[in-house]
Amino acid sequence: MPDWIQRLVKPIALPGILRLVAGFQALVFLLMWVMGPAQAAEWIQALSLDARAVLGGELWRLVSFIAIPPVDPFGTLGFLWMLFAVIILFLINDIIEGHWGSDGLNALFYFGLVAALAAAFAGALLAPGAVPMLAFFVPSLFSAGFLFAAGALEPRYQIMLFLVIPVPLGLIAVLVGVILLIQVAQAPVLWLVLLISQAPVAAWLPGLAGGRVMRRRRPSRSAPADDGEAFHQCAQCGATEVSHPECEFRVNQDGDEICSECLDG
Repeated sequence: MPDWIQRLVKPIALPGILRLVAGFQALVFLLMWVMGPAQAAEWIQALSLDARAVLGGELWRLVSFIAIPPVDPFGTLGFLWMLFAVIILFLINDIIEGHWGSDGLNALFYFGLVAALAAAFAGALLAPGAVPMLAFFVPSLFSAGFLFAAGALEPRYQIMLFLVIPVPLGLIAVLVGVILLIQVAQAPVLWLVLLISQAPVAAWLPGLAGGRVMRRRRPSRSAPADDGEAFHQCAQCGATEVSHPECEFRVNQDGDEICSECLDG
């Protein structure tokens, strides 16, 4: 991801932003369960990304759709599926943030949000009759973008499905992608919506797979444990985890360790 993009979003970056989203989704899930099916359905409809309603003045829909939970609280094992969804979103947050830092995760979030809104309005313009479907399909694409990014970063990371079945994160991302492709095959306009919504991930995918990703270097188990010996040292300013314990250290594409202060400078 280009450094200028991360610097652009730095003033509004929130650490663990996807964890915050997961928290809001869990809260809305509980409120829906308390309301009951009928009232919950009306409330979720009011939060959805309806392009025509936004143009009519309901501007809160531009962000409120993010808090809609991906699980029906009245479905079978609804609470268990919601817990699994929260855990997955926490994991995705930590993977992307661990590779790109908080600024990089926020950049993907905000550019993904803009792409999702553009996709919703483009779809509504080209196919007005599809607006009710797009109101919930586009948010699914928004969430899927983070899964695709995390799957590209850590494809072999094992997810314990139902707490017992190990499944690689990359495989889950591929399966979700296949499901989305099957869905968009139903209408030509959905192809455009899919392409627009996934533009940020597609634009930075070469960086995800080609070594430009900044990874946090961790000491090996055999590394010396002497208190006075530093394992990390910034190639630019010479800082170590001993002299600057508040810093994080990442490895750039050239193999040099850079501290978080130099990265942000």
